[in-house]
Amino acid sequence: MKYKRLIVFSLMIVLLVIICLCFPKKVNNKIQKGKKEDSKTYKKEELSDSRETEEISISDIKFIRVSEKEIGITWSDQKNPYVDTYYLMRRKPNEDEWKQVGQLQSDHNMQDRELILTDILEEDTVQQYEYRIDVSVTNTKKYKPVEGKSIYASNLLVCIDPGHFSGKNKIVDEDGSSYSEGDATLILAKNLEEKLRLNYGVTCILTRTTGDITLGGYTNNNLDEGHISLRGSYAQKSDLFLSLHTNANQDNANGYATDEQPVSINKTLVFVNKVAYEDKQMLYLANTIGSYLTKVNYDMQVSESDEFQSIETKEEAKSWSDEYNDQLNVPGTVCVRWGEHGDYYGVLRGAAMVNVPGLIIEHGFHTIPEVRKLALTGELLEKWAEADANGIAEGYELMKKEGD
Repeated sequence: MKYKRLIVFSLMIVLLVIICLCFPKKVNNKIQKGKKEDSKTYKKEELSDSRETEEISISDIKFIRVSEKEIGITWSDQKNPYVDTYYLMRRKPNEDEWKQVGQLQSDHNMQDRELILTDILEEDTVQQYEYRIDVSVTNTKKYKPVEGKSIYASNLLVCIDPGHFSGKNKIVDEDGSSYSEGDATLILAKNLEEKLRLNYGVTCILTRTTGDITLGGYTNNNLDEGHISLRGSYAQKSDLFLSLHTNANQDNANGYATDEQPVSINKTLVFVNKVAYEDKQMLYLANTIGSYLTKVNYDMQVSESDEFQSIETKEEAKSWSDEYNDQLNVPGTVCVRWGEHGDYYGVLRGAAMVNVPGLIIEHGFHTIPEVRKLALTGELLEKWAEADANGIAEGYELMKKEGD
């Protein structure tokens, strides 16, 4: 009997040992499993937190000059579902503080629409501002509003007239290359429009955007030979009219073939109409354009002089003549040419008729082979456009938007 009790007691001890050895392992496994599950949960929460702080900003903004006292800022409705309110912010380009000048409530629908907020200016004088669109969001736990892209915009409206039309004043050189003033001026005008819009926030309208031009029912030669003033009057309600050209000389000028003139003939001429002639700011603007163009021509080695003869008063404007135009080694300047009915040139007369200051810009002589060659590569036209834009900006005291 005593022996049986000993056996039972021994079996109980063995069983207890087995239980002690196995139970901690199971518990440990459960604890480890719990830790893995906690880790998975944490990672899920971390991903969720990342989504909850998605940044919302408006970067696709553009501007529209609505009128001389209204500037519209537009953007797409792609962020509508996340935005509660849009805020139109503005500041002067050289200021630090932003000011709210408008707001728009989001309808939270994304329908591929263009949204707009309009800034109402207090005056119709030329003004330039930096704009951006700020937002408040629908769920601050999921979305974070951040500053978007800013742009420059102004109420300045410039009418650009690419002189002549496609194929006009064409010169074919011995190597087969062909230059046409009417084609070059269109490229120049489009380059200028882009630079003024992107760099300074200036709106431009063009009298033509293709090789042909039709105004008032008259096309190309019919327009230019009898109704050319329509080009200038197209600028009605604009702040400035610019007619872009390249210059020429009389046949066999200076003892050279007509289209084989030396670079010493080259000079920039800026003609002003009657309205610009009476406006000191426009005379200054003509000076700045002429000065920038003269430097470009000198730097590009298509002119022997880097001097542009600026003027301070209207009386100093040079009365143009064929003799001065074709003369070698003389600086360019601001010119006038009067006729029986005021401005001799119809484009300038047309602009004056609608009370718009107008300029004809003779960028350089296309009768110089080196000028034609560089113009055909596009390099000279690009630099001329940059010079025109810089001159306009300086004349109106506009600041250039640097790259973001």
